[in-house]
Amino acid sequence: MRSQLVSAANQLMLFLLAFNLLLAFLFSNVNVPFIDFFDTPWFLVVAQVLGLLLPFLLFSSVGERVTIERERLDFANVVLIVAISLLLQPFMMFVSGLASLVMPNPVEGLIADLLALPVPAALVIIALTPAVCEELVFRGFIQSRYAGQPLLVTALVNGLFFAMIHFSLHQFAYAFLMGIVFVYMVHFTRSIYSAMLSHFVINASQFLLARAASGVETDESVELIEALFAIGRLALFVLPLLLALGYCFVKRNYRGKEIFGKHPLDLAFAAVVILYLGLVVFIL
Repeated sequence: MRSQLVSAANQLMLFLLAFNLLLAFLFSNVNVPFIDFFDTPWFLVVAQVLGLLLPFLLFSSVGERVTIERERLDFANVVLIVAISLLLQPFMMFVSGLASLVMPNPVEGLIADLLALPVPAALVIIALTPAVCEELVFRGFIQSRYAGQPLLVTALVNGLFFAMIHFSLHQFAYAFLMGIVFVYMVHFTRSIYSAMLSHFVINASQFLLARAASGVETDESVELIEALFAIGRLALFVLPLLLALGYCFVKRNYRGKEIFGKHPLDLAFAAVVILYLGLVVFIL
């Protein structure tokens, strides 16, 4: 039974990749009305609905009913999750900065467009929509189907799938790390709301930091490598506090020993990896 659940999760990921590949082909080869809308930030909302929610609903409609853990978060957990998410920011920035040394950051253009919008509208696009849509699919359906597997395996596979669906080599590393963190949050709180909250806080704080920095003149002579050193020092500075809060979070929500099961590798998982590598080669 457990292997069937894992297989369903792997098959959903395969379906998501294939569905998004089909969408990309259609949008690039078919004359679509309102094509100018694709160049606006609001298209990110449409992409989340068409690329994630629609295939998720189609896939789940032909299988077993999805049971998503959604216990209510108490005030203490909300505070811990928000604090942990904010303290993760320097680490995400550092990983993103490292990636920027070898490839352009596709989010920079999006952030520039979002800065022209009112803050509430921008937060709906960049923070609220991904927090709901992506978490329902990855920490909702996929993580629930990995129940009974070793927690580390669940976290690594979920993080891998989450990184893949961003379709960006630049975003791959920090999306992978975020996916792992969200899995542990959902596991310990028994609530998808914990991942949604953390996801929203991380994305929203990234945008608000970019908005604050947009009005500050910077010395163009400052190189990216110097910025990385500064962010790295900040990350090391907050690391003890982050570990302390993480310990408090786990201790507060821990409910016994983990359940171990068989490895989740199957043909669908292998197909996901092969298809994704093919997409990477095609994009490059």
